[in-house]
Amino acid sequence: MCRGVVLALFAVAVVLALAGAAGAQVEQGTITGTVFDEAGAVVPGARVTATRVGAQVTRDTTTNGKGYYALPYLAAGTYDVTAELTGFKRARVAVVTVRVGLTATVDLTLTVGSMQTEVTVDAHAGQLELQSPALGNVIGSRQMLELPIVGRNAYTLVGLAPGVMERGNSGTGPLVNGARSNSTAVMLDGAEQRNSTTNDLNYTPPLESVQEFKVITNGLSAEFGRTGGGVITAATRSGSNRFQGSAYGYIRRGQFNANSWTNKRNGLARGFEHIDNYGFSLGGPIARDRTFFFVNVERSNNLSPDNLIMTVPTLRQRAGDFSETRTRAGQLITIYDPLTTRPDPAVPGAFLRDPFPGNVIPADRIDPIARKILEYYPLPTNANPSQNFVQERTRTSTGLPIVARIDHTWRSHHFFGAFRRSHSDSSSPTVSVAFPDPGTNGERGTTETNSISAVLSDTVLFRSNLVGEFRLGYTRSRFTTSPATLGADFSTLGIGSADASLKAHAGTAMFPRIEVSGVDPLGMNRAGLIDDLEGTKELQAHLTWLKGAHTLKSGVQLARMGFDVFRPEYPSGQYTFGPGFTQGPNPQQASGSAGFGLATFLLGAPTGGQLTGDPRFNTSQKYWAAYVQDDWRITHDLTLNIGVRYEYQTPWIEAADQLTFFDVDAADPLTGRKGVVRLVGRDGASRYQTDPDKNNIAPRLGFAWHFAEKMVVRGGYGIAYYPGSGGIGSAPSDLGGGGYLTSTGVNLGQLPTSLLGAPNTPPPGASLRNPFTAGYFNPPATQVGGSVSTAFRDLVTPYSHMWNLSLQRTLPWGMVGEVAYVGTRHRHVWINLPRNTVPSEFLSRGTALNAPVPNPFFGVIRTGDAALTGPTTSAGQLLRPYPQYVGVARFRDSVGDAWYKGLTLRLEKRSDSGLTYQLAYTLSREEDTVPERFGARTPGANGIIDPRNLALSRAVVDDDRTHVVTGSFIWELPIGAGRRWLSKGLLAQVVGGWRISGIGRFATGRPLVVAFPVSNGSTGIGAFARVVGPLRLPAGQQSFNRWFNNEKDPTKSPALLPPLAFTLGDGKRTYPAVRGPKVKRLDLLLSRLQRVRNATLELRVEAQNAFNTPQMDEPIGDFNSVDYGTIIGGGGQRRLQLGLRLGF
Repeated sequence: MCRGVVLALFAVAVVLALAGAAGAQVEQGTITGTVFDEAGAVVPGARVTATRVGAQVTRDTTTNGKGYYALPYLAAGTYDVTAELTGFKRARVAVVTVRVGLTATVDLTLTVGSMQTEVTVDAHAGQLELQSPALGNVIGSRQMLELPIVGRNAYTLVGLAPGVMERGNSGTGPLVNGARSNSTAVMLDGAEQRNSTTNDLNYTPPLESVQEFKVITNGLSAEFGRTGGGVITAATRSGSNRFQGSAYGYIRRGQFNANSWTNKRNGLARGFEHIDNYGFSLGGPIARDRTFFFVNVERSNNLSPDNLIMTVPTLRQRAGDFSETRTRAGQLITIYDPLTTRPDPAVPGAFLRDPFPGNVIPADRIDPIARKILEYYPLPTNANPSQNFVQERTRTSTGLPIVARIDHTWRSHHFFGAFRRSHSDSSSPTVSVAFPDPGTNGERGTTETNSISAVLSDTVLFRSNLVGEFRLGYTRSRFTTSPATLGADFSTLGIGSADASLKAHAGTAMFPRIEVSGVDPLGMNRAGLIDDLEGTKELQAHLTWLKGAHTLKSGVQLARMGFDVFRPEYPSGQYTFGPGFTQGPNPQQASGSAGFGLATFLLGAPTGGQLTGDPRFNTSQKYWAAYVQDDWRITHDLTLNIGVRYEYQTPWIEAADQLTFFDVDAADPLTGRKGVVRLVGRDGASRYQTDPDKNNIAPRLGFAWHFAEKMVVRGGYGIAYYPGSGGIGSAPSDLGGGGYLTSTGVNLGQLPTSLLGAPNTPPPGASLRNPFTAGYFNPPATQVGGSVSTAFRDLVTPYSHMWNLSLQRTLPWGMVGEVAYVGTRHRHVWINLPRNTVPSEFLSRGTALNAPVPNPFFGVIRTGDAALTGPTTSAGQLLRPYPQYVGVARFRDSVGDAWYKGLTLRLEKRSDSGLTYQLAYTLSREEDTVPERFGARTPGANGIIDPRNLALSRAVVDDDRTHVVTGSFIWELPIGAGRRWLSKGLLAQVVGGWRISGIGRFATGRPLVVAFPVSNGSTGIGAFARVVGPLRLPAGQQSFNRWFNNEKDPTKSPALLPPLAFTLGDGKRTYPAVRGPKVKRLDLLLSRLQRVRNATLELRVEAQNAFNTPQMDEPIGDFNSVDYGTIIGGGGQRRLQLGLRLGF
C-alpha cells in the first residue's frame, strides 16, 4: 500500500510539474484575493495586475468563475494591484507588501463607470495571514539595515521569532520549537544552503544583499521538507529601473569596548580588537522594464582577542608533589600508588592500595616520556589552582564575500540568476607545537573557507491561472585547517620506542593527543586537521494552478549531495590519563578527593586511548521529493489547506566502497560469534551503508478561518522528516567508516596472576614506550578484539509531529497581535549509541564482573584490547552481546524521542515611518530521552546511562529555557523635516534625521548539568549522581562562587555524590530545579541621516549589550574539577561599532 501511495504521489507531482509550474515560492510571495462588485457579488473575467513599485515589472491574471485570482512567484517588495473590466471603474489598491513565503490577501471592489476612472485605496499596514496555518516571523531589509547587528550577519535575527533559540554546531543552526540543532531547513533564493553532514550553512550571504527572509516555526505546507520543523527562506535583492546602491564602512576597536567579566577576574586588560568591514552594493537597469542587475562586494579585516585562560601543571605538580593539590573546598586530593594494589583480605573480590608518602611521587617513579611531554606545557603565570595560565593573543581573520544577480523578463518568462562567492581565513599564534590544542574545527589554529552558491530560475506564465517555476541550485564549500602540530615526530618523545613498528604504522605525522584530566590537553583533537569539500546540486520544478476555489500546487525536487572528507583523528595516537590509576584506597570507587589525572600521567601509563587510521572518504547521497498541496477556499472567509509530501534520501555511498556496517546476524569468521563489521559492496552486500528508508510520507493539514473582520483563527498539523543521514557529524568516524578508519585501543598488557581482576590498575612497567602491546588493526579490518563505531543496516529517518492553534487580530495603530499554542513530538531522534554494554541487570553481581575467567578467544584474537588478547578476561566481558568486541558504537541510532509544548505571544507593528516594533514571548518546556548530538552538556556516561532503557535518561533538555522574551524596535525620532516637531527651516536640517533602534533578549537559565566519575567497571554502563540532599541553596546564598550545593565531603551535607560502584545512581541527566544564569541583553543603535538630494548619508553607533550586562557561563558541573559548582567565566561585554553608510 505504501509503495502505491508513493508512486501515485510522484506521478501526480511530475505530471503537474511538466504541465506547467508550481508553488514552492520559498523565496517569493503571493498575492491572492477576490474581485467583487458593489453589490458584493463575485466578478469573473476581471483582469488583475500587480506592478512592482520602482521596477515597473508587471504580472497579470484573470479572475475565474468564482471571482478568485492568484499571482504567485512575486519577488518580495511593494506592489500596486489593479482590477479592471469593461463597464467598471478601475480599482486600485496601493502599497501592497509582498513578503517572502507569505500570501497577501487583496480583495478589490469594482464600481460601475468608465475604465478611465480609477478608485484607489491604500493597503492596511497590519495584514492578517488569511490563507495558511504557518507560524513564524518575517525580517525585511529595513530591519536588517536599521537594527543593531554588530556581526553583520542577517541570520542572527532569526531569534526574534517566538519559539526559536540561536544555537547550533557552529552558530548557524537555531533550535526551533524543540527540534534538534541544525535540523532547520535554510534556503536562499529557493536553493538549499546546508551541507549534508552537520547541516551547517555552506554559504551565508552578506547583509546588504538580502531583501528579506522568513522563519517558519510550525504549520508547514507540503512544499517544505528536509527539516525537523523549522524553515528559513531568504531572498536576495534585485535591481530596478532606478540605479540604487550603497557604500559603507564599519569599524570596531578594542578601546571602544568594555572589558569582559572573565578578563577582570583574571586581571587581564581589555582585549585588543581591530575589525574593519567595508563594501558597496549597486543595482539598476540593463534594459528598462526588462533586465536588471544587482551586485554586492564586501571586505572584512579582523584582529580580535583570542586570549588563553587555561589550566597547566603547577611547578610542584611537575615535580610529582601533590601535597598542595586540593579540592575547591580545601580537601587534600590523596594520590595512591598503583604498585601497592593488592587483594582486600576483608572483602573477597575487592582490592586495596596505599597512598604515596607525603602525597609525593618519588622522582625515580616519574616516567621519562612524561617528563619530555611536560616540556610542551607552558609554565603557570599565576598561583591559582586552576586557570593558572593566562596569555593575551590576537587572532587574525579576513573575509571577501561577493554577490551578483541578474533578472530578465522575456514574454511570459521571468529569469533570474544569482552567483555568490565567499572567502575567509583566520589564524592564531601558538605557545608550542602542541599547546594550545588548535580546537575543534581549528578555532584556535589556522583555517580557510571558500564557498560558492549559485541559482538559476525561470518562472513561466503558461496561462492566466497556471504558473510554473524551474530552478537549478548549486552550493560548494571547502574548509581546511592547518594546525601547528602537523609534521611533528612523536617518536622523539619516546612513545612506541619499545615497538619500532608503531611509527611505520602511524599515518599523518603530528604531535600525539595527550588528555590529562584536570589540565588542558596537548596535541590535536579529532577535528583539528581538516580538508572538507561539500557540495549540493539540485533541480526543482513547481507549479501553481488556480482551479475554481482551489489553488493547487505541486512540485518535484532532485538533489545530489557530496562530501569529500579528510579528517585524521589520532594517527599519532590519543592517550588519556584519568584519576583511576591513582585513586583509592579501593581502586574501584571514584572519589573527588582521591586520585588525580596528572599524577597518573607522571607515572606514565595511560588509562585509555587509541590509534586510528586516516583515510580520505568521498561520499554522496541523492534526494528525491514530490508534493501536492491544495489551498481550498471553501468560503470567502474559510480556507482549508490539504497537502502531502513524499521524500527519500538514499543512504551514504562511498566512491571506493570504504564504508562499513555492523551485521548483527552474520557470524564473525574469526570467532564464530554473531556480530561482525562488514564492508559495503563486498560479499553480496549493497554499496549502500544502510537499508533504504522509503516510506517517508508527510501529510500536512491546516485551516484559516476569518470569522470576524479583525480576527482569524488558524491551526494545522503535519509530519516533517529530518534531513536523511545528515546533521549528526562530519568526521570519518561519524560517517561509519569503521573498518577503514581503524581504531586500535591502548593495550598495556596483562596483569600478573595475583592482580587479575584488579580494577583501574596498570600492569607493572606499563608506559607509553609500548602502549599497543597486541599490535594494531590494518585496514580494512573487522576490528574483532577491539572497538568499532559504524552503522547498523536498519535505519529510520527521524521525523516530527507538529501542531498549532493560533488566534491573530489586527489592533489599533497598525498593530497585529497573535497568541498560539505549539506542540511537537520528535520521533526516532538520532544519537551515536553504545550497543555492546553489559546488560544492567548484571550490575548486582558487583565486583564479580571484574573477576578473571578463562578467555575463550585466547590465541584466536591476537590484535586488540588486553581484555581479549590475553589468557584471561573479565566475567563481564563475556556477558556483552558481542563478547568478541570490547565496544560497538552504533552511528545514527534512531532511538530517541523528544516532547515540546509552548505558548507564544507576538505583537508586531510595521510602519514606513515613525515607530516600528515587534515583541515575542515564549513559555515552553521540552523533555527528551537522548541528549543533543551537538553542544550537549550531558555526554557519555552521565548522558545515556543504559542504552537498553532510555526511559532512565528522560529529562528536561539541557537547552530548555522556560521563559524567553525577544523584541526589536526602530524609532524615527519625531524631530526635523517631515516630522512632528521642528519640521521646517535650517534648524530642521540640523537637529533632524535621528533614529534609535534596539534588539532585546531576556531568558531564564538552562537546567543544571553535572558529570560524575562512574565506577561500573568495564561494563560500559553509565550512572547518574547519587542524590543525598537538597541541590538548591537557601535564598540569598547563591553566588558565582557557589551556584548550587557543591559540597563534596559526605560528612558535610552534600547534595550529590558519585554513584556507588555497580549502580545506576538515582539522579537525573539534568536538574531543572537549579538553573544557570539568566540571559539579559539589549543591543542599541543610534544613527543620524543626512539627506542630500537623492542620497542619504547615515552615521551609526551600534552597541552590542549596551548596558554591559555580563553574559555568564554555566556553572562548572564536573565533580572532578576543583571549580565544581562555581561560575568562572563570562563574556558578552559591551562592544561598539561605528559605521558610515551612503545610500542612493
